[in-house]
Amino acid sequence: MLERATGWRVHAHASLGSTNDEAARLRDAGAPARTAVVADRQTAGRGRSGAWPSPPGGLYVSLLVAAHPDDLPGPLTAALALACAEAVEQVAPGVVCAVKWPNDLWVGRRKLAGLLLESVGASRVVVAGVGLNLGRVPDDLPADVRAATTALEREAASPVSRAALLEAVLLHVDLHVAALRVPAGREDLEVAWRSRLLLLGEAITYELGGRRRRGVFEDASLDRGLLVRDPEEGRVWRRLEHVREVRPAQGA
Repeated sequence: MLERATGWRVHAHASLGSTNDEAARLRDAGAPARTAVVADRQTAGRGRSGAWPSPPGGLYVSLLVAAHPDDLPGPLTAALALACAEAVEQVAPGVVCAVKWPNDLWVGRRKLAGLLLESVGASRVVVAGVGLNLGRVPDDLPADVRAATTALEREAASPVSRAALLEAVLLHVDLHVAALRVPAGREDLEVAWRSRLLLLGEAITYELGGRRRRGVFEDASLDRGLLVRDPEEGRVWRRLEHVREVRPAQGA
């Protein structure tokens, strides 16, 4: 049913170490783009900043996505984040989903989901992992992280079907990945993505070159990255691949 509705090839598992690892294995064995690997749980899930707790009750899916080299990593990350945000709102009316640059989805001031892109060498088929708390927040998070994390059914007015959410994700991914290759579509995507960005205009901290820095988040671009007003360097663009751990600045 899901494959017929979306045109994607879907591999479903009760448990995997990492859906990203399985998707990469399938890609290396010849699986084409528009292949998805989904698991009820992961035992070794990971995000951009480390391990990603993945107990039953979430949506854990990795997608094989055909990507143009010019779209890696920033534009494709933005397209996928926008696709997932729109999918969440489609299946959970009333929920407003924001993007915390570059790869997290938040509802209010709490994290709902994270994305992780992984590519190998010159391959144009990228593995894009999505981990979304659907039914509950994982129990084994540190207390401060758990307090800043949410689950979709906690925010929604009624239960959310995981199958319906996955279908919406796949369809919106198709839409926005295609938009990247059309100038007008790319411009529209950037406008829609920027309108969802959390922390714009706020003081933030972030990691750059192993050093924690502060600044004001002034703007973002698909191609240029994050524009920060830095107390030492003034207004400066930071590329996605150089920046980690963007957070609201405490006490700012």
